[in-house]
Amino acid sequence: MEIKNKILIIGFGKLGQKFASLSASVFDVHAIKRNPLKNPPIGVQVHYQNIFSDEFFSLVKNIDPHYVIYSVAADDANEDSYQKAYVDGVDRAMQALTDCRNVKHFIFISSTRVYGQEVEKILTEEDIAQPADLNAERLLRGEALVGEGVIPSSIIRLSGIYGGDRNYLIRLAKDPDLWPKENRWTNRIHEDDVAKFNQELIQKIDKNQGADNLILLTDNHSTPLFDVLNWIRAELDLKAIDLPAGPIKGKRLNSLSIQKNLYQLIFPSYREGYGKMLSDLNQ
Repeated sequence: MEIKNKILIIGFGKLGQKFASLSASVFDVHAIKRNPLKNPPIGVQVHYQNIFSDEFFSLVKNIDPHYVIYSVAADDANEDSYQKAYVDGVDRAMQALTDCRNVKHFIFISSTRVYGQEVEKILTEEDIAQPADLNAERLLRGEALVGEGVIPSSIIRLSGIYGGDRNYLIRLAKDPDLWPKENRWTNRIHEDDVAKFNQELIQKIDKNQGADNLILLTDNHSTPLFDVLNWIRAELDLKAIDLPAGPIKGKRLNSLSIQKNLYQLIFPSYREGYGKMLSDLNQ
């Protein structure tokens, strides 16, 4: 019987579940989650445990994974939740893995929120993140904890995730009264691409092909938010909204890692991604 390498997903939300479904046929997939799932993915061993419990360390030691994906999400947008999820939780995970013999690589799911600067240039992995708020600082501190550890690691900074029931922009497009007063750049990545990218990344690592230490995961199609909203309105046969004059706020992002790894996006831009979502809603 073939012995499969183990993947441990700490924080088993929708992204983790999608990734697990893709990887369960190749790896022995384990997940740690606080609250029970009604329909856990087939072929995945889900352990219902709080990472701040006394039993967390022994659980991780018994699983003894080869690869770890830390994808814990903050419960709320307040500073304490971010501290707990992205600093204290990361620290406990790294401590727990010191007792494991097999661990080869640690992946930390972070966010492009760490780029707080508003500049004319397009930001990439080569630009130093400059957090603009305390929650972004906590994300960056969590990244630093991972980087300071002895386990080989990759930081994956996700831009605005959409897909599935993440349909905020579709709902926003329908109600112009809720649109922000100023236009801004939006950077998107579909949840299916996040799952598939992580799957391919771990398969490359498992084949000793290496991995980047820092990965910016975005579709490389930074677009003014109002353009995206009006495109969605057009697909819904709704009248376009006149765009306000003035500069476009925010930041534009570009992933060098996607180009370097020759990763083929399932949804190369918001048009394909939201087009699929709108099509599914009409079925």
